Amino acid sequence: MDYVDASILNQKLELIHWLSAVEDAAIIQKMMDLKNEQSDDWLDDTLTEEQKKGIIDAMDDIRKNGGINHSDVMRKLRNSIANAS
Repeated sequence: MDYVDASILNQKLELIHWLSAVEDAAIIQKMMDLKNEQSDDWLDDTLTEEQKKGIIDAMDDIRKNGGINHSDVMRKLRNSIANAS
């Protein structure tokens, strides 16, 4: 298993949780604009195929289902950490 910086992971989870609760259309539009400005640099060779697939799957899930339940994310994170030991 690849090493993941826990502080970065926690920041990502915090952002996911925050974004899932945002209802202000202007903020959501700004986030979409930021996303659309981004290039596909995150798809470069620094990520494994599994990581790329996980990111793409998560983004598709957010688009289809409107977000991720925070408690499900935390449960999966805890399981992942427990299994990594």
